[in-house]
Amino acid sequence: EGGVWYNSATGKLRAFVAADTWATSAPKTNATEAPAGAGIQTAGVAFGGYTTANTGLTEEYNGSGWAAGGTMNTARRRVSGCGTQTAALAFGGYTTAPTDAGEEYDGTSWTETNDLNQDRHSIAAAGTQTAGLASMGGGPGATDWVDTEEYNGTSWTEVNAAPVATQKLAGAGTQTAQIAMAGTTTNSNYVTEAYNYDGTNWTAAPDVNTGRMELAAAGTQTNAICFGGDTGSVSALTEHYDGTSWTETTDLSTARETLAGFGTVASGVAVGGAVADESNTGVTEEFAHSILT
Repeated sequence: EGGVWYNSATGKLRAFVAADTWATSAPKTNATEAPAGAGIQTAGVAFGGYTTANTGLTEEYNGSGWAAGGTMNTARRRVSGCGTQTAALAFGGYTTAPTDAGEEYDGTSWTETNDLNQDRHSIAAAGTQTAGLASMGGGPGATDWVDTEEYNGTSWTEVNAAPVATQKLAGAGTQTAQIAMAGTTTNSNYVTEAYNYDGTNWTAAPDVNTGRMELAAAGTQTNAICFGGDTGSVSALTEHYDGTSWTETTDLSTARETLAGFGTVASGVAVGGAVADESNTGVTEEFAHSILT
């Protein structure tokens, strides 16, 4: 949790302690469950999801509030995304069935691009608009749940499959260094397993503490947070990964599932989702991991 030093020459004591906080910010204009997110805390974007129907609405976040952006070409929920506010990538999702649709955002409008090779929703996403990663996720059949695809800015290529068929999970990192965690497997249990992808192969990573699905994540492969989700009821649980183990830390202020996350561990964002009464929310919270000296 911290450390203490004593300087015997000067007689001074110095200490530091890590502090994790969630702070409520301005809500997203449209209460939305199952959107996707991309960007950083001061320049983020949330898109797609479900309001009273599947939506393609896009909203941009500046660290203080939300403003309308361009509308996606394919309205869908359980969409995944990565990239930045002015160069985002959207892929997969659910319309009336899992979809393979891909789109790119330039900060103003969305352009249809080459589709995934497999129709899937609730995918663990990572990377950028020109180097994206789509790992696992729900498809028409459970055999699709292990699929991993890489995007090069033009097209998607299938690469080595994940070791376990998982959907409704979360991911963080880059195309060559992703961590994918939790979710649900074919027997509908809430799993704790996490896996690392290095651009070629998958390896087991330390498990999260609480099994859950429909959660969100932010950060990198070795410094990540996962938060919210469904543990049998909506959850506010937040866990921090330091590259070695997961530690439970400060909970979200609002428990919810099917939310979006983006940013870093030092400056993360949780937005949208569905709360305990199953209604949609636009609640936005900012995460800070700071060192107090």
